[in-house]
Amino acid sequence: MNFTELLNEFVNRAIQSSDTDAHNKKTINKKTIAEKAGLTESALSQHLSGRKNATEQTAAALARALKLGASEKDMLLIAARESAEQSKQAKKTLDGIIAVHAGFPDLVFKECICNATERIWILETWVVNPLRYHDAFIELTKNKISMSDLSIRILCLDPDSEAARQRSRDLWLHHTNVKDENKIADVVPRRIRASIEEFNDLSELAGIEMDIRLNKYQPPFSAHICDNRAFVGFFVHGAQSDTASHLEVLLDIKGKTTEFGSMVLDEFKFLWDLNLMQS
Repeated sequence: MNFTELLNEFVNRAIQSSDTDAHNKKTINKKTIAEKAGLTESALSQHLSGRKNATEQTAAALARALKLGASEKDMLLIAARESAEQSKQAKKTLDGIIAVHAGFPDLVFKECICNATERIWILETWVVNPLRYHDAFIELTKNKISMSDLSIRILCLDPDSEAARQRSRDLWLHHTNVKDENKIADVVPRRIRASIEEFNDLSELAGIEMDIRLNKYQPPFSAHICDNRAFVGFFVHGAQSDTASHLEVLLDIKGKTTEFGSMVLDEFKFLWDLNLMQS
């Protein structure tokens, strides 16, 4: 795991341990962890979302605040060093790609939602259990931003499209013992419909307007975009996109659009404008 993923794991563990310890009279949350590490809560959030690299000194301070053991402290320090070096190298050579994740980095994306100020855009066939983002969107509403300035766009595959049926075949026809093509072809459309219903529920429960559209065409990749950061996945055969490797991409660096970031944004905007049908 990289530094951001490790830090999220350690912070969430500390908070959950505090919540379940009946004898612990002191509440542990992001604010108290930041204070113990000599950071502002905003700075900690930037580290948790991957928007800011941590120095080894900051990583050591966080390790002390989280009361990590020697081995976990070393893991965090090494990860901080590697992340800083990878980020530096990525900015020079990889046109915006700053990390590769083994699967979709859900914890990092949730933290990005909490701190979004410009956009939250999702391009997918369907999203598994969108309601898992409820707490992140509630946290977002507590931040001092104008929600009218925040663009939330969800673009899922149209469940009535041939592309949805084909994606079912790509996922399961040659990877299960079920060989009835009609039964298999209906799996993805059912999941898309359930996903859209959950997004509508999420919008209502969080009190946030979400612009949801249906895409008739199989996208070339999945993209979860928050402000200047995108997590880009791939539609491989036999595996859902959220279980496949993801690239973490900066859309621009110091005001200059990156090559990869430009491609992701252009493709999203093209498909968004192409599919005007609202769900």
